[in-house]
Amino acid sequence: MTTKTRNRFDGFSILKSRAVRRQQVVEARQRYPLESAFSYYAKTKSETSVVNTGTLIRVLGHAQRCFGKSRCITEIMPKDVRTYINAALDRGLKTGTVHREVSVLCAATERYIRDHDLPIRNPFYRAPVPRVGHDAKRYEPVPPQQLIELMRLCYAKDDDIRWMLAIMMDTGARTAEVCGAALADFRVDHDPPHFVVEEKPWRRVKTRASKRKIPLAGIALWAAKRIVETAAPGQIFAFPRYVEKNGHMRSCSSAFKSWLLARNFVGGPHWFRHTFVDRLRTVDCPVDMRRALLGWSPRSAEGRYGVGPSLASLAKWVQTITSNDFQYAVPFGTQRRLSTPLNTYNNTVQVLRALTALGKATVIELEAATRLDRYELDRCLRYGRDHGAIDLEAPVGFETRRRHRYSVTGKSIPPIQHPRRIVERPAHTPAFTPEHQWTAICRTSANIDSFDGRLGLVRSAKRTRLRVKV
Repeated sequence: MTTKTRNRFDGFSILKSRAVRRQQVVEARQRYPLESAFSYYAKTKSETSVVNTGTLIRVLGHAQRCFGKSRCITEIMPKDVRTYINAALDRGLKTGTVHREVSVLCAATERYIRDHDLPIRNPFYRAPVPRVGHDAKRYEPVPPQQLIELMRLCYAKDDDIRWMLAIMMDTGARTAEVCGAALADFRVDHDPPHFVVEEKPWRRVKTRASKRKIPLAGIALWAAKRIVETAAPGQIFAFPRYVEKNGHMRSCSSAFKSWLLARNFVGGPHWFRHTFVDRLRTVDCPVDMRRALLGWSPRSAEGRYGVGPSLASLAKWVQTITSNDFQYAVPFGTQRRLSTPLNTYNNTVQVLRALTALGKATVIELEAATRLDRYELDRCLRYGRDHGAIDLEAPVGFETRRRHRYSVTGKSIPPIQHPRRIVERPAHTPAFTPEHQWTAICRTSANIDSFDGRLGLVRSAKRTRLRVKV
């Protein structure tokens, strides 16, 4: 028998390769937890594009609660993935949200396995989510009267959060496109004035078609002018409070939702984008114009030819659906009056009354019942729980904080000793105008530890002036 024939039937090499393979699997189980896959995915993807670290942290946290911490990829079985999907659906998440989370897990694991040449399979590959998309909610357009009322409230409030909402109402831009905009993107001195959406080092765009120029008109033009007028020297970001120093963007959706919910608006800020499309349909705006304004990819060969509609043509359609009705006087009853001192004790009493009437309520229900901002409500709930007046039900499963239910225990809360406040108000309440302000003078040398989010403080040695913008 020749040497070549002996090597062909030699089983030693086959056994050796199997042993090496088994050793590689054992090493993979010991050295490759799911956390390593996520950290590697975030590091490598950030070299080519902007990474949404908030999504990665949220998905990894859900996976750790379901699979356990430092769970190796090879120990995750298909039945464990089904358990993760069922737990996410039991938390009340939509099937589309669960499908996106599983896609993130699959992408992070697949890149880690491929780049490290691991002899294992991806447990999240083609993991089925039952009936994906059947529970998707179709957005109904915001009624015109309610939209005008919200515009007037934004005009009266006149701060950065309301500027973002105003821009989204009359441009149809996405939340991240407005929140992560640079100051130079608002070109209010051009003809026509417009808002530029493009890739930023701190914010990516959803698709290539999302890079566009949106004409500014109506309340969006007013908000853009206010952003430019109030910008500090050397300011880069249009909304600096939502872009951190390391270039990461902070979420602003919760601030929008809490303020809108207190004004009896149950939808989120993305609802304005859907309403903007319906407003364009009402005036028979062509499809290619709508795609150019909203940043959608063309679905036909014709849409991929040429440079698209001109900015002047887009401005004509935007001006057709916008108006300046938001500048009219806002009814005074729509704003919350400062009839009681603004402190934690009085606000907590208000929360206790709402809980007594509702029995058990979530944070969302309390926001609607008390009309307190999220910051004020969190402070009141913490104050009530510290003194045993408010009880929190034990969360079930993977309930989010917004689904936790609070109730009263029957105990009383001690009043807070606040410095004496003298509130100067006019003898009669005139018709409300956006420039109308109340001024409260607080004569004290102590620090004020509780004040409403609408108060702007100007401190001096023995006197603190609070300017209240209603």
